[in-house]
Amino acid sequence: MYKSIAPCTNWFYTNKGPNDEDIVFAVAAWALTDADEVIGLIGETGAVTKDHVARLTAPPPVKGAYITGERLTESQ
Repeated sequence: MYKSIAPCTNWFYTNKGPNDEDIVFAVAAWALTDADEVIGLIGETGAVTKDHVARLTAPPPVKGAYITGERLTESQ
């Protein structure tokens, strides 16, 4: 669970796909977890509640990075 959530703009979570393609998720909010870790919450495709309402979720458990929009490359 989260202790707090704060909206953000112009932040992205990036990683590489299985064929070395760029994968980019827009970060909608920062969340402080119960373990006092800060994570970015994304609107991942298919992330819905049991009633099929869209929800924010943590990025997938793969190696990636949070970057600002100014640092996105052309391919991203």
